[in-house]
Amino acid sequence: MVRVKFLGACREVTGSMHLVETENVKILLDCGMRQGKNVPRVYEFPFDPEEIDYVILSHAHIDHSGLLPLLYLKGFRGKIISTTATRDVTELLLLDSAKIMKEEQEKYNIPPLFDEYDVRETMLFFETYEYHRPIKLEDGVKVEFLDAGHIVGSAVTLLRINETILCYTGDIGHGNSPLMNPPETPKAVDVLIMESTYGNREHESREEGIRKLAEICNEVLKDGKLLIPVFAVGRAQEIIFELKRLMQAGKIPRVKVYLDTPLGCNVTEIYRNYAYMLRREFYELFLKGKDPLSFEQLEYVKSAGRSIEIARSDEKCIILSASGM
Repeated sequence: MVRVKFLGACREVTGSMHLVETENVKILLDCGMRQGKNVPRVYEFPFDPEEIDYVILSHAHIDHSGLLPLLYLKGFRGKIISTTATRDVTELLLLDSAKIMKEEQEKYNIPPLFDEYDVRETMLFFETYEYHRPIKLEDGVKVEFLDAGHIVGSAVTLLRINETILCYTGDIGHGNSPLMNPPETPKAVDVLIMESTYGNREHESREEGIRKLAEICNEVLKDGKLLIPVFAVGRAQEIIFELKRLMQAGKIPRVKVYLDTPLGCNVTEIYRNYAYMLRREFYELFLKGKDPLSFEQLEYVKSAGRSIEIARSDEKCIILSASGM
């Protein structure tokens, strides 16, 4: 018998964590941190971490990966299964999370859940695989990843336990990204665990969003700077790509564009390294030697000093700054 316990992201957006149990194996689907105002820092797992055999990680965002080092600290010594790109982005985000918690400890005396050493130790338990490759975990237990189209490396998980096929989507893309492939759909499953963050919303078309972006750029850049808050993973790379296209088409002024987030700069390099996992049209630009995440007006800002210089300058420019994860 397969039992599923929903331990996070139920009637809330963050903290994804689901426990799949059989008589012989315990598998955790994601191990995410709850985020938001008034969320307590202290966390106790509603299970014994030492008994978890596998963690299957859908993607790197902290609300899906953020408690992995704490799981390790509490005794987990199993395997963390993910795509290779997810592992690489996860390491960056967990190190950034440890850095932020250290700063909060120094400033507000809030004890951190883990530190950078714990992150390094946790990364040793990762095993990585590509899409469409069935992986045997145990006798009668296999897992396979499909492209979720959310961020680089994100995966829909097909978990086969004997005759039962469970599908865990993680976060799935909307299919209209210029970078990400549309999410792949499994042929047939017995149990579906699906995210529904925007299940009751109807989004405007991508074309309308780009039109509004161009309109705002043209209005603000008449006499000032345009600050665009972006997620360091996914959104930053898409905005860079769209700004480049708008400038090349002559639809917005060719002003300087600054990606003012060291984390975002490092993540962008991972997008380049795993371009083969992205949309074919996007990947082909790399194959032709045309880096779609680079153009003459773009500068990657990696130091606080340079960031201050840009903020104090009078130049008309566009600044992409991380708004958090």
